Amino acid sequence: MSKKNRYLLEESEMRKILDLRNSSMQFLDNFQHEGFCDFIDLLDLKKQLHLLDELFDFRPHKDEKGSACYWKFVLPEDEDAFFYEEEE
Repeated sequence: MSKKNRYLLEESEMRKILDLRNSSMQFLDNFQHEGFCDFIDLLDLKKQLHLLDELFDFRPHKDEKGSACYWKFVLPEDEDAFFYEEEE
């Protein structure tokens, strides 16, 4: 049985998600109609994804050696979530 997470979001958090949605749609529409993507749209999409990572504290996936895999993110409570160790 899967565990369901329910988050109550503030309006500012919902706006960040909406910004990501709009950036994604603009990127996809431009690519679909023009056959290529605008570099500015691509950078905006990447920025919005980073904001989403911060908003939900998504963590990089940890590989078998304990290193961060930045192409796949997981929930912070997942056993394979990567956390940086602070040096003292």
